[in-house]
Amino acid sequence: MDVPEPNLTDLILRIDEAITEGREAELLADLQIPVGREDQLDAARDDLIGGLLQAPGIDHRDLGFAEQPGWLRLGIMMAAARWLDGHARTCPHDPTAERPAPVHLALWLPDLVVCEECTHLLVAPEHPSCAGCGVGDGIEEGIGPRLMIVVVGFLAVRVFACTECMPRE
Repeated sequence: MDVPEPNLTDLILRIDEAITEGREAELLADLQIPVGREDQLDAARDDLIGGLLQAPGIDHRDLGFAEQPGWLRLGIMMAAARWLDGHARTCPHDPTAERPAPVHLALWLPDLVVCEECTHLLVAPEHPSCAGCGVGDGIEEGIGPRLMIVVVGFLAVRVFACTECMPRE
């Protein structure tokens, strides 16, 4: 990105509006991130979803970004803003928005963005807690926070959420 965003809060609000209204390509153009065609973004998203759905035991819910809980939207937007503004670390393959390809991040490591080959770098905490409310007990009994992956554009965001905070259909 040639021109850094003067205020990450402004960038977060712009990201929220663009994703909610389906204008991701327009936002990237406004940020002077040269994306050749919107079909590149669509292809990256389709590749990401296709790859995730092939994994065994995946529960797929198709929710729009606006339907996600506020705590989740804010976490995703903050992590995306840091990456787009050049404040996040990346894997050695250096994924960038200029080259739309499926990328992954975890809300417990919000300053690390990795490509599909490097998802092993997103090591889950030994005792995860819900990103929405902070509860962390009951994992052994199956009532604690569970790992979920939220796809936003070409970003796959890993997050732990308890059943109370998990997005509903």
